[in-house]
Amino acid sequence: MTKSIYILILLLCSLFISAQSDYWQQHVEYKINAQLDTSTHIIKAECGIQYFNNSPDTLDRIYFHLWANAFSNKTSSFADQALKMGMTDYYFADDSELGGYQEITVALSSEEGELQLIYLDDQKEIAYVPIKGGVPPGQEICLIFYYELQIPNYFARLGKSNNLYNMVAWYPKPAVYDRNGWHTFPYLSMGEFYSEFANYEVTLSAPKGNTIAHSGYETKRYTNNDYQYKETRLENAHDYAWFASPDFIIEEEKVTLNNDQIVDVKIYRKPDDTLWPEAMLYTKQVLIYMADYMGDYPYSTLSIVQGEDSGLVGAMEYPSIKIIKNVRASDALEYYIAHEVGHAWFYAAIGSNERDESYFDEGLTSFLEQKYTAHYHEGDNYQNSKLPSFLLGSDKPVL
Repeated sequence: MTKSIYILILLLCSLFISAQSDYWQQHVEYKINAQLDTSTHIIKAECGIQYFNNSPDTLDRIYFHLWANAFSNKTSSFADQALKMGMTDYYFADDSELGGYQEITVALSSEEGELQLIYLDDQKEIAYVPIKGGVPPGQEICLIFYYELQIPNYFARLGKSNNLYNMVAWYPKPAVYDRNGWHTFPYLSMGEFYSEFANYEVTLSAPKGNTIAHSGYETKRYTNNDYQYKETRLENAHDYAWFASPDFIIEEEKVTLNNDQIVDVKIYRKPDDTLWPEAMLYTKQVLIYMADYMGDYPYSTLSIVQGEDSGLVGAMEYPSIKIIKNVRASDALEYYIAHEVGHAWFYAAIGSNERDESYFDEGLTSFLEQKYTAHYHEGDNYQNSKLPSFLLGSDKPVL
């Protein structure tokens, strides 16, 4: 009997090792140059995409998400969902408040002439580029998108609200290709993302007087005529977001974690807000606790941005940068910071399919946020913990 158990264990281990050795994952390198015109609310950009096919398949096309087009009409999946949720702002919005890609073309970086961009339907949120001869396994292809994006009013994540520009879902993004094929889906307010891990080299420009908050870290800054420029980098991440406003002031501190990792923490906030001066304290406290509990923080920077009190989404996480709408109480600000910073591990570091398995990233992040709450606010009725007692009794790391 014992011998049979040993054989079964060895068989299971060999199957596990075999499954792991067959694993593959696509990779993307972005090089983006984007300029914000605040007089017309238009982004003009050139987006170079180097796509690495690590799969065993020859790809005759590459699918892209053009999610900004969700705001170009009132029949998109986003519009339908918002109306079903009772959110009527978008339904009754004037056409001048909508946005999306005004112009977009794609070409091979090595050749002259445009490639085809074929849309799957009239919503124009999902398109594919046919590749003549295909991209064989182990090979790569370099594409360049040229586009102008009309920034909509802020309804959910992407958009302008007062003086704040929320630049998310703002560039063409390859859909994930894995062993189950292509994963394409429309933009939603309630429903998040699944994207390939990538490296980003992004140059951003905005009129002088604006402060730019962004994913990743800055490598260079300069001015030219009426514009300011920031060159930035972000490695091994599934997305890149940025925000611009003339109203921000910046608080910055270098935070040393218990593993001696140093993280550059920045708070972008309004100068006259009486609550947000507490944000730096909460952010440092959350980051130190969660990195100690979960393991290394995945990035060298962490930025928290004060958003406007509008739209469908209260707070949102992006790699190394989080945005939180105006809040009216200290415990609410601390809660949102704890939750959004927790997303640095789930989904940012894990890269799970948020659209199909939202319980995974939101569930585990809520667990992490509740562990933090129980640790710092035990007995004071702060955000009464929903975790069972046996999960609250240990601070041992989960990884």
